[in-house]
Amino acid sequence: MQNLSEKHNDGGLKGLVEELEPRARDWYGDGVDRMTSEELARMLLHDGCYLLGWLGNYPGVPQTSCNDYNAVFRDTLYLIENQVPFFVLDKIHARATGGSSSLLHYMATYIKSLLSREGHISTEKKRLSEPPSHLLHLVHTFFRPTNGQMADPPERPYQLLHRVHAYLSPTSCLQPNGEREREGDTGRWRRATEYCTQANVQFRRRDFAADVTSILDVRLKGGKLDIPCLQVDGKTWTLLRNMMALEEHAEMTQRPVTAYCLFMSQVACTVEDVRLLVDAKIIQHFESSDKIAAQGFANLCKGVVMDVDNIDRNYLKPMWHDLEKLCDSKARNLRGSFRHKYCSTTLHQVAFGITAFLAICQLLQSIYAPIAYHFPKH
Repeated sequence: MQNLSEKHNDGGLKGLVEELEPRARDWYGDGVDRMTSEELARMLLHDGCYLLGWLGNYPGVPQTSCNDYNAVFRDTLYLIENQVPFFVLDKIHARATGGSSSLLHYMATYIKSLLSREGHISTEKKRLSEPPSHLLHLVHTFFRPTNGQMADPPERPYQLLHRVHAYLSPTSCLQPNGEREREGDTGRWRRATEYCTQANVQFRRRDFAADVTSILDVRLKGGKLDIPCLQVDGKTWTLLRNMMALEEHAEMTQRPVTAYCLFMSQVACTVEDVRLLVDAKIIQHFESSDKIAAQGFANLCKGVVMDVDNIDRNYLKPMWHDLEKLCDSKARNLRGSFRHKYCSTTLHQVAFGITAFLAICQLLQSIYAPIAYHFPKH
């Protein structure tokens, strides 16, 4: 990278990161207090060149064998602790290319293609309003729900870096401030099987379209809950948890990924729920069993705290209250219990249809038999 930069600028990369070190130190906050200016500048330069060499494609630079599915790539792109400020990467890229290309455009195209292949977003083009804070923040921008608003960019994503590991540790705190739910407050989501039996809710897969651009585009239409398909593999939990950590510690005004994860973690927390959503083609997992997948969903939001009553943070709040109204309907409760008991599978539906048809034929025969006896001519 130094040799490539020397073709466009005298000295190449020398002195570049030293100029950016004060600004970068302010971003990292308390995490780099013990590092000297020389140590921090050297770290930023080495890590920045490594990331660009790993993810970029520069003429004359040997291309690293980048495998999108290995652990190094996952840790480089998704872990919040490993992020390098984007302005550092942008300045290194400008020196290496002479300013002939845009790093933001290249990385946005690359990451969008990657997330599309993994089934997390659609291939629809999304406009970026401004440069991201780092690569994970760039990933996060593509998960914005269609009807939601762009979350505020983090100003100091590493100011609370020392709290990230505590955030990622398995503790349980799903309700804000540990307060008991008050009347009218937004509570926990019910399980998928409970929504089916108590509210006669039908879960349907929602395909990507013009108004469906990410897995966060969940919609309730009548008694049908439309959810985009979520592909679950080894990277899914890492990606979702680190984006939740980004929303929490960057103090974003809106937290759509956290709201979605709370929804999925409570709806699909048992084997029966996962099986129902797999049959509806809403979940496609590559775990060894439905039990392992259910454990992954159940543990997804351990340690997560969010004000679920704040509509700015929880974009799914109106849907929760609409579903609760359906659950409180006695008529829907009766239909849901009947459908779950007698028409839960295709075989049951066929058997019930045949039985109902024979019963109607028997009823008609019982009605017409006395009529034919009393009015033989007719």
